[in-house]
Amino acid sequence: MKILTVCNGGNCRSVTLASMIKQEGVEAISIGVRTSTKETVKLLADWADKIIVVADGHVMKRFPNGYAYKLIYMDIGEDKWEQAMHPGLVKLIKKALKKTSLKDIKIRTKLEAS
Repeated sequence: MKILTVCNGGNCRSVTLASMIKQEGVEAISIGVRTSTKETVKLLADWADKIIVVADGHVMKRFPNGYAYKLIYMDIGEDKWEQAMHPGLVKLIKKALKKTSLKDIKIRTKLEAS
C-alpha cells in the first residue's frame, strides 16, 4: 500500500500523518498543494493507492475526478501547529482515524492501538 498525505503547506499535518504511517511499515509521502506544482501533485497521485487529505475540503478539488476513488478526507482542523509530530497533533490524528473510513488501510488498527 502506498499512501499520499496532503495538506496545504506540507509542513505539519501531512508530514505528521505520513511519519506515523511510515512507523507502521507502510509507504507514505506527504505533500503540500500550495508548495507543489500541478505536475508533482499528479505524479504523486498516480503513485499512491490512497490519498489522505488532512486539510480544508477545497484541497480535494486539486485532484481530477479520476482520483475520487483514492481520496479520503480526514478532518483534523486548521494548521495551527508549529512543528510536525507535535504531541497535540499526533493525538488529534489518532482521534480522527477512528472517524475516518480507512478499512482497507492496514495501519488503522496499529495506529489506534498506540
